[in-house]
Amino acid sequence: MKLLNSYRIPDESQVNYGVNSQGYRCPEFDDISWEESILIFGCSHTFGTGLPDEETAAHQLSLLIKHPVINLGMGASSCTYQWTNSTILRKHGISPKAVIYNWPEVSRQSIFYNDDQYETKALGWWSAESEPTYSGILLDPFHSKHMSIYIRDNVDLLWKCPVLHYSIEYISGIRQLVSRFDLARDNSHAGPETNKHWAKSFANDLEKLEIFSQG
Repeated sequence: MKLLNSYRIPDESQVNYGVNSQGYRCPEFDDISWEESILIFGCSHTFGTGLPDEETAAHQLSLLIKHPVINLGMGASSCTYQWTNSTILRKHGISPKAVIYNWPEVSRQSIFYNDDQYETKALGWWSAESEPTYSGILLDPFHSKHMSIYIRDNVDLLWKCPVLHYSIEYISGIRQLVSRFDLARDNSHAGPETNKHWAKSFANDLEKLEIFSQG
C-alpha cells in the first residue's frame, strides 16, 4: 500500500487527485472519525480514475447522507486486496457505521512479493502472458470464482456493522451496478453521471437499512 498517484490522462489539468500519504483518496488515517464513517472498497472505478475528487461516488454519497465516506479504492486492485485491507483495519480496531464493497473482477489476484507485508503486486488478465507463473490461477474460472465467494463471506463475518456488496462486473449473488453510461476524462473509467448513479444506489440501500436518511 505505497503512495500511488501516478495516473496519467490527456488533460490532467481537469483532474485533482487528493491522496493521503498511503495513496488513498481520503484524509490521513489518523484524522478520520472511523466510527462515524462509511467505508467503500474497490479498484480504480471506486478510486475514481479520470475524475476530480468531487465527482467520485464516495464524495457524491457523502453529500447524500451527510456523513463522511472514506474512499479506500485502489487502481488495479483485486478482491484479495480488499480483503487484506479490511483485515488490517479490523486488526487495528476500526469499527465504522457501514462498509461498501464495489468488487473488482474475480480473476484479479494480489500477491506478496517481498518482505514488506504491506506491499502487494496486482495481477490480472492483462498480465497473464507476462506472468506465466501465475497465469493458471489468473485464468482458472473455478479458483477465482470460489476464492471470491469465500472472501465475501469472510468480510461479512469480519465487520461488526452492515456490509453491502456490489460490482460493475457480473458476479453471481452480488448486485450489479450499471457499468457506465458516461466516461471519465481518461475515456475509459466511469464518468461523473455514472458515479452519481452509483452513489444514489448506495444511499438508497443504506436508507433501507435505516443507517442514514438522505439529506
